[in-house]
Amino acid sequence: MLTMSTTRTLAVVVVLVAASLAGGAYAGYQSGYNESLLKLAPDVQRLTEINANLTIVNANLTRVNEVLRKAAPSIAGKTVRIGYIAPETGTYTSTKAFIEKVIQPDLNAYASSLGSGVSFEFIIENAEGKAATHLELVKNLHNSGVDVFIGGGWTSQGTGSLNYVNANKMLMVSPSSTSPTYALANDRFYRMSPADNALPLALADVIWSYGIEELVIIQRGDSYGDGIVNLMVPIFTANGGALAGPVIRYAAEATEFSDYLMQGSTQAEEAITRMGGDTSRVGVLLLAFDEAPTILKQASQYDALYNLTWFGGDGTAKSQAIIDNSPLEANHIKLFSLLARSPDSIKYTDLEARYVAATGEDFSIYRAYLNDAAWVLARSILEIGSDNATRVAAALPGVCENFYGATGWCRLNKYGDRAPPPFDIWYYSPGTVVPSKSLSVATYYPDTRATSWNMEALDFKIKGP
Repeated sequence: MLTMSTTRTLAVVVVLVAASLAGGAYAGYQSGYNESLLKLAPDVQRLTEINANLTIVNANLTRVNEVLRKAAPSIAGKTVRIGYIAPETGTYTSTKAFIEKVIQPDLNAYASSLGSGVSFEFIIENAEGKAATHLELVKNLHNSGVDVFIGGGWTSQGTGSLNYVNANKMLMVSPSSTSPTYALANDRFYRMSPADNALPLALADVIWSYGIEELVIIQRGDSYGDGIVNLMVPIFTANGGALAGPVIRYAAEATEFSDYLMQGSTQAEEAITRMGGDTSRVGVLLLAFDEAPTILKQASQYDALYNLTWFGGDGTAKSQAIIDNSPLEANHIKLFSLLARSPDSIKYTDLEARYVAATGEDFSIYRAYLNDAAWVLARSILEIGSDNATRVAAALPGVCENFYGATGWCRLNKYGDRAPPPFDIWYYSPGTVVPSKSLSVATYYPDTRATSWNMEALDFKIKGP
């Protein structure tokens, strides 16, 4: 790769060559001129080789989809089936309506505009929050001839099906799996949402910037929770913070959390004592998904824990389940949660309006990731003229490289994941019409590790570190 520093060096060398040529008219500079040419020769040769290689690469890239198209049987006039497996019941109904009323008609209108004769049909299933159920549904899709699908909405479901997907040459694209543990190269699991490699750093910095010195951690006992905690804790302690006690890890399938919350309450009481009674210096980190409302409801019975400020990851940000089922508890603990920033574009806001009209629920960026996952799969299939999963997987990175969707540029990294944008920080506050609503009050910038709090939007003050 030609780096910026190399480019600048070559630019300087070219200027020196020009100067040397001008000075070559003078006998006194002839010697220096010849010496400059000798020094320049390797760099000129290297630049020439790089330009030649780039020309070859570009030519190959323009040919690859044509080769794939010619190698594949025609799908003209065919209804192409794409699978979709909802991670759990809470989102099944709304995403089913979104796909049937918005995504599928949009894809079919696009395919029709190309005169392809192709139409798309989504096979929509529900994993009911279980990795084992997700795997059975993946097997059913494969046995029915559907090898390209959107699934693995929870990382535990994606990884639980990955061996089968790889072995049977299927293609799985997730709109919401984010665990940093499974940022893997050369597999058949692509993720339209950014992996949480940046989230542990963001959580540690945001919590510290709020002024929290001791932290109670309550997390799902799966790759999502483990991956974030294992990366975040060393950063938080390096910042100057400390854990209030051992990490509290509950089974991902748990529905009763009293024992875990009792442990958290004990840790909170001890931490508050160490802080001289200053509760503003002790916080709670909750890494949860749709079990969060139950946890918040039950947490209200443990005053020491309940009266602290809580934080969360993307699983608790702008959660409709929390707003519907534990609004007062969410307002009380605030639950500052980090979510990758939504694009500020007409494309995004238009999709948001259509989603709300189709489902009657609040929109989130993960619904936009679902939309873009469907689009890049459909465009890959149309470009190569095949729904063969291996050929679609080969074309997918190039399609993503050149597609700007509702979530922005869909470019993938070497692991097949999206690169992280800034994080917006959301919390729950009483609404004027509804009991609770989500408000964005801060932004975290991964490149500078800076948290910008909107103090005017808060009805309280934070102490800061």
